[in-house]
Amino acid sequence: MSRTQLRLDLHVHTANSFDGFTTLEEAVSAAKGKRLDGLAITDHDVTTITADQSCDEQGVILIPGTEVSTRYGHVLALGVSQPIPEGLSVEESVERIHSLNGVAIAAHPFSMLHGLGWKRESVELVDAIEVINANSHLFTYQTGRSRRLAQTLQKPMTAGSDSHIPKTIGNAYTIVEAEGTNLDAILKAILQGKTRPTGASTSVFDKLGETALMIKNRFLTGKGSK
Repeated sequence: MSRTQLRLDLHVHTANSFDGFTTLEEAVSAAKGKRLDGLAITDHDVTTITADQSCDEQGVILIPGTEVSTRYGHVLALGVSQPIPEGLSVEESVERIHSLNGVAIAAHPFSMLHGLGWKRESVELVDAIEVINANSHLFTYQTGRSRRLAQTLQKPMTAGSDSHIPKTIGNAYTIVEAEGTNLDAILKAILQGKTRPTGASTSVFDKLGETALMIKNRFLTGKGSK
């Protein structure tokens, strides 16, 4: 069977996240504008895409998922259509992701607040490591350290924009060499390490814009950060 190279942003937030400001329609439009083949919708501790939606939407593959707030750090759960309770241990969270036939990825492993990379026994439990996160504040340092961690643990590598606004979608993405464009084929390819992370840091201007929106949203709604 011939393989297909897919450009997939595997870490995208919509307005269903407490800190997101993108509608699903805007996300799809942005993906098309960046010539991406698909997006993983990974809203915080909720699922936005259901299994029956994980197909082409106006030519864009939508991958169901969520960003799980474990007791220690954040884990991307790809291929799941049910939320994972927040506050569980990393081990419990990964077990639940696997029970739903999902793939567990350590998100921004060296984030000061939400990274698993500081606790090696936790990051060893996941299936893959996000080595490029365009929204990282110490982009060069975190990317280099995350890549070395993935190489040491021999884990597949992924990349994602960690976008919260339409403009930054696709700033980082994963090239996945899959045997098809369906969800099972994509998840299988990630697990097998048939991935190539690529991308650059989101600009300081756009990061400040996102932060300003988050502060405004917190003031208006009283919602804090996770």
